[in-house]
Amino acid sequence: MANKRRPKKTRAPYRRYVYKSNNYLAGSDEDEEFEDETEQSETTLHTTNNARFKRAINVQSIYVLSDQIRYQGKMWPWSKFEKVDILQCALQGHNPSYAHNGPEDEPTQGVMKFPAEIFVHIFEILDAWGKLKPKYMRVCKLFYLLILPILYRQPQLKATNFFNFVEAISSNKSLGQYIHALDLSYIIQSGKNAFVSKLMKRAGKNLEILVAPQTSFGLGPLIALKNCSNLKVLDLRLVSETLNLEELFKSIRNLTELTQLSFPRSSVEIHDYQSINWPPKLTFLRLSGGISDDFLYQFEFPPSITQLEFAHCPSISDLGFRQILYRIGANLKTLKVQYPMPGLKKNSLDQVFSYCPNLRVLEVSVDYVSSMFFDEQYLGYMDYPRPLRTLYINSSGMLGTSTRLDPIDLAVALNDGRLPYLKHIQCTAKLGWDPSSDALGYIADELDERKGGIYIGY
Repeated sequence: MANKRRPKKTRAPYRRYVYKSNNYLAGSDEDEEFEDETEQSETTLHTTNNARFKRAINVQSIYVLSDQIRYQGKMWPWSKFEKVDILQCALQGHNPSYAHNGPEDEPTQGVMKFPAEIFVHIFEILDAWGKLKPKYMRVCKLFYLLILPILYRQPQLKATNFFNFVEAISSNKSLGQYIHALDLSYIIQSGKNAFVSKLMKRAGKNLEILVAPQTSFGLGPLIALKNCSNLKVLDLRLVSETLNLEELFKSIRNLTELTQLSFPRSSVEIHDYQSINWPPKLTFLRLSGGISDDFLYQFEFPPSITQLEFAHCPSISDLGFRQILYRIGANLKTLKVQYPMPGLKKNSLDQVFSYCPNLRVLEVSVDYVSSMFFDEQYLGYMDYPRPLRTLYINSSGMLGTSTRLDPIDLAVALNDGRLPYLKHIQCTAKLGWDPSSDALGYIADELDERKGGIYIGY
């Protein structure tokens, strides 16, 4: 039996602490009522809190800053999702006009709630890692529609799958609109002019990058270039067949988006220089192959060219090289002269800094410079700081080239402030520079202070 004489235990008054939501506007009447009701009994608190949260907006609501300022999010084009900052909106208050009731969404329960843009971003990451597999397209129709453009954007074509790819593009014309880049450099002795031209016509609508194959790039593919209205990069450096430059320029003169053009390494044919019209937005030009001095003298190069490269040009002499630098050298920001250039002399590149004062990237071969390359006679002071930032120095390794340039001259140029922005130097070990020498140590320390460095390759 219980001891009735024992005094009953007295329970201390307990105050229930309830999370005060900020879903309501500051200074509202409901908040004031809630503050008054907190002093009532526990039962009254339960009733008030239940009523309060029943009237609150459910999880599917979208919050905005205030009723006066409508917080509009970014609308995604495919899934029609509105991207908003939920945390910021929840802290500021809610707008009843944005509230969605749960029962209204019941008919769309079977629709995928995850935005399609998120899937596309995931698939692009997998494609960049090389882990996007065609078998993922079998998951559902949505995955098929999202992965198909990514797989055909830049197809990996080789001699083993080239014919099957052309057949697939020919049978389904809609696949060509997904192609943005065509790299045919691995198609060697396995393609035909008809196949290449057909592929270019199918992909011509959205094609932006084209790397031509070594063979099978004749008159048919040149004519098919007219259909590539959005082409930005045209690389013909691997073409070994004789190319008619007149037909080439007839095909590309209307390509208003073309910015990069690389000439073929083969011989070229041209008779009428006056009929040549350059693309209006051309900024990068790579000259190679059978380009002669007559070509450099007769052509009117556009002033829009800011990047110029020379590679494997046996017919260009010292006079022709200086002529083109004299005409467009002031506009150049990148100049690269690669070995071999048998028509150039041992000092043909000494005046590069005079002809091209605005260079930011320069690549030279020690075969075509003298020991005075870094002297003040050629690398002098200017009215403004010279903007050169990157310097590449290569060498063929021929007899006498290992003593052509002395690192002391480069160290003096850095010390005198004639190369104030130079940060990166990449050279070859064929120059014969001693890494433990004081001059090379000073160069390394100076470039390190500029957050750059010198790199010697082997």
